[in-house]
Amino acid sequence: MAREFGRRTFLTAAGTAVTTAAVGSPAYASAHARDAATADDLVDVQLLNITDLHGYLQAAPGGTAVITGAGGKTYTVGGVAYLATHLKRLRDGRRNSLFFAPGDLFSGWEFDAESLADEPTIEALNRLGLDFATAGNHEFDKSPAFLTQHMEGGVAFPRVGWDDSFPDSTGQRFKGANFRYYSANMVWSRTASTVLPPYNIEWVDAGKGRKLPIGFIHLTAVGTDTGSTSYQPALSSLDELVTANHRAAELKARGVNAIVLSMHDGAVAGSDFNSGSDPSGPAYDLARKVSADIDVIVTGHWHCRFNMMVPDPHGVPRPFVEAGCHGQLINEINLRLDPRTGKVVRALTTSTNHPNTRDVTPDKELKETADYWTGYAARRATTAIGKQTASFTRTRDDSGESTMGDLAADWALWAGQQPLGPMNDANRYPNDPAELALIVSAPQVGQSVINQDLTFDTASGGTVTFGQAWKGHRLRRPHPHRHGQRPATARRARTA
Repeated sequence: MAREFGRRTFLTAAGTAVTTAAVGSPAYASAHARDAATADDLVDVQLLNITDLHGYLQAAPGGTAVITGAGGKTYTVGGVAYLATHLKRLRDGRRNSLFFAPGDLFSGWEFDAESLADEPTIEALNRLGLDFATAGNHEFDKSPAFLTQHMEGGVAFPRVGWDDSFPDSTGQRFKGANFRYYSANMVWSRTASTVLPPYNIEWVDAGKGRKLPIGFIHLTAVGTDTGSTSYQPALSSLDELVTANHRAAELKARGVNAIVLSMHDGAVAGSDFNSGSDPSGPAYDLARKVSADIDVIVTGHWHCRFNMMVPDPHGVPRPFVEAGCHGQLINEINLRLDPRTGKVVRALTTSTNHPNTRDVTPDKELKETADYWTGYAARRATTAIGKQTASFTRTRDDSGESTMGDLAADWALWAGQQPLGPMNDANRYPNDPAELALIVSAPQVGQSVINQDLTFDTASGGTVTFGQAWKGHRLRRPHPHRHGQRPATARRARTA
């Protein structure tokens, strides 16, 4: 028979919304959670998550390589090879362990992954055993079809070996993810149907041949469809609170009594990665209001680090966590389920942010994978893609033109004339070849797509490499309005 915990227990625990914890020690929903191991009749479930990896397979870059814990102690972190070692330790002996991520696993910055269509990230995540993921804003940087057909399904997009579908570390062509992406609030504007499945239900072993369901609702940051890199005019993003409540009720109606919210939106809550103080942000606002049927709230997007318990609308505490970015942390949440009802015994919930430190032996397989892609990207960066006879600069003449701006406009026109094939996502003018391209080299708002000059290299006789061109074009996938790039057809010009 499952242990009973009274209402008084929950209210006492709810009196402290922020739980401070030392490194490696968990945040507890109540004092009863400290002796949770004695509740042998309950079903143990381990939830592991990382967020905002952004393709950083090697050590976390720059300032994100060092994080601060309790007492101001610092930790050097990052790298999927170390991540694999820590995950193996945490999973050891656990019958029910689920590993997921609330978004932005690929795209954003890292050249080694993004220059290779972010396929290195997917291979690494496959090897890490990721079970499923929330779509973040950066998962929509190219198109919904790129996410579902290429990243999930392995369909070439469109030229094998140049645009994508590169040989992986085993020599095999890219086959796609072994896991699925989800989002409950990214919808097609014309039909209001979700672009991705809104939630998933995982079944855990309750012993004696029994299984218990856990539902995972997924949210993508509102505004993704109009974002600076993820601009998708065929999509809309729904309100997070309304969507989460609706899907929680739907899961309850299906008999799912343990529910996790994985959301790609975040908050800030102090500097100690294993506690929380003075929280604020959209995810925190939602955490205080969203359905009490939701037992756990895992966040991302803000690249922040915190681990705390926040009372739900009924005053019952539940984990509210974020695991930083670039492979800094692994968040571990331990749930105890009542085997009769499948409900989470909230008083026994614990949560811990584990630093992905580099003081352990890196996993051999993941190290070889990361090193393979680093070498591949380095070779790709030095690949010659053309020649120039003089420098292209951002210096503007009296009319406002510049040679670098004209070059970027010529590129945009060329790109707009290419057949899109599977990348067409039902936008307003699908597959219309462009007849004009405008580049705003000095926009009044936002950034220019032009990042630097393309200077004539005397030593190479004017050879232009892939890496040079990459650095010259800011963000690689600029927003067509905010960043001043607009390929257009005559029909668009007439109807504008």
